[in-house]
Amino acid sequence: MLNIKIPVNFVAEREYVIKVILHFILGVEYQVEVSDVNDYELSIGDKMVIIRDHFWKKIKRGSSYVNIEFLPKVFFLHSCYCLDSKGIPVLYGNDEFVHAEDKIVCGVDIFASSFFMLTRWEEYRDISRKDMHGRVLGKYSTAYRYKFLDRPIVNEYALLLLQLFKELGVSIPHKCTYQYVNTHDVDIISSKNTLRLMAGDILKRRNVYSAIKRIQYLFNDPVNSFKFISDINKRYGIISHFFIMSIIKSTSKYDTKYYLSSRKFKGVYGEISVSNHIGFHPSYNSYLNKDKWSDEFSRVKPFLSHDIIESRQHYLRIQLPNTIDILQSNGVGIDYSLGYHDMDGFRCGTGDLYPLFNCLTHKMYNVFESPLIVMDSTINCYRKLSVDGARNVMCNYIDMAKRMGMRLTFLFHNSSFDDCEWSGWKDLYEYIIQYSI
Repeated sequence: MLNIKIPVNFVAEREYVIKVILHFILGVEYQVEVSDVNDYELSIGDKMVIIRDHFWKKIKRGSSYVNIEFLPKVFFLHSCYCLDSKGIPVLYGNDEFVHAEDKIVCGVDIFASSFFMLTRWEEYRDISRKDMHGRVLGKYSTAYRYKFLDRPIVNEYALLLLQLFKELGVSIPHKCTYQYVNTHDVDIISSKNTLRLMAGDILKRRNVYSAIKRIQYLFNDPVNSFKFISDINKRYGIISHFFIMSIIKSTSKYDTKYYLSSRKFKGVYGEISVSNHIGFHPSYNSYLNKDKWSDEFSRVKPFLSHDIIESRQHYLRIQLPNTIDILQSNGVGIDYSLGYHDMDGFRCGTGDLYPLFNCLTHKMYNVFESPLIVMDSTINCYRKLSVDGARNVMCNYIDMAKRMGMRLTFLFHNSSFDDCEWSGWKDLYEYIIQYSI
């Protein structure tokens, strides 16, 4: 059993991040004792690892750490014997490493650094600039600015902790399991008028080739890709998570028409509800409106196919902690919204499933997060990568998740298989599903 002593201040925060790292990521048995210590003391028998506290001990009791002055000043540590040649980003701490016979002192505050990433408290205030939809931009995040957004540093910190004990001759049994999670946001179930699009190709875009290519869509709607998705999934034994909408009267041009009662949706639902999970996709303006969120949820609830309620915010619009308060009040078990729309990568520092935390109330939520790592529109529309480039990016993340034993969530919209706008993405989808196994 791993025994941990922690200082007496910010106990809820310390216990939370320890639980995420040791229980949810590593699957390690441990017990925590609040004690009159200055740092984190982790011990097994007579072997001890001390993790220096470089964050909460600097904050006065009763003060808030959700403040721009406490944002990390990151540096990369390359000199430690227990790290690979890439080094590791240090958000809080220093390069202190003292190795005695039965004790290692580590200057990297892996707990405060992980807490920063997991809770996303840098997003609580208007610290990061936002886009026209009120979304935090990945390119202004600490992780992107310091060039570690593409790394699951919380998992790296967890493995560093295991390595420190290994240097003391103690091997800690742990469970890190790779899992690929395939998701789809069903924003629309029908495409725009094909004849009108063909006319636009010819008259506005001067692209006769595109107009000819669209002829096939007079008989086969490219948005109705559900059978294609289901057939690929069945072929490789993959289960998908589909998030469906239920808004009736939209107050935004970014919402779509109500489709739950349509004949077409009945066919779609019959296709996707077999051996898949159905979750909720609340509308554009729901993320700060509890009544609106709840009203839409009441209509979609009969279609949900899983005991655990799953949801993802439309346009990835989420404001912390307010949106999570709404999810908790409606009994959501897993949220899938915490990924950047403009950048792929680890917004939360991990791909693993973990409970969220309210940094204002100092309490852990019942809502778990499955961080979104790669979204199709991020790759195609924002980063504008080729199909080959998209394949390389996605496969690199899959390789990383397999190597680290980590959960990995991808998003492919059902509307992203149009051969005109998304040429090559059908083949890419099958390739990624096969590669993920």
